[in-house]
Amino acid sequence: MNLRMILAGPVLVGAMTTLVPVAVSQAGTDALWAGFSSLSHADRIEVQRELERADLYFAPIDGKWSAATEQALRRSVETIALASGDRIHPKVNSQTSAARYLDDLGEGAYRRLLYGGTLFEKIFFLAEDPVLAVQEALNQRAKARAQEDPTALP
Repeated sequence: MNLRMILAGPVLVGAMTTLVPVAVSQAGTDALWAGFSSLSHADRIEVQRELERADLYFAPIDGKWSAATEQALRRSVETIALASGDRIHPKVNSQTSAARYLDDLGEGAYRRLLYGGTLFEKIFFLAEDPVLAVQEALNQRAKARAQEDPTALP
C-alpha cells in the first residue's frame, strides 16, 4: 500500500469498504480547482452538500476550496467509477470537463451511484440499474445545457 492509497482512505460501496488508489493527477487536481472556482458560490455549496450526503466530505459547507474539498472530489470520481463497474468515469482533466462534472454532481446527477439517491428512489427504483439512471440524468443535463447555449460542446 502506498502513501496515495492511505491518503485516499476507505471508500464505502454497498456493504464493502475498500482502499482505492487516487487516479486524479496533479493536472486533474488543478482542473478540479479551476472548475470548482468557476462555479457560483451557491453551486459550490451544492457540490459540497452532495459530497457530504455521500459521506465523502467532512468539513464545514462553505463553498470554499480546501484540502477536504479536493480529497472529497477525488474520492467521488473514484467512487463513481467503482460503483459503476468502471462504466462511468467522470472526466476531470480540463477546467471545462471538471466544471461540467461538478455542475452535474451539484445537481444530483450522480446521487444513485454515490449514496443511492433519495429515500423515494431507494424504495421505488430498487431493481433499476443505477448506472442507467445516472446515464439518463447526465443525458438530460447535456440536453438542457445544449438548449441554454447551442454553441457549447456537449
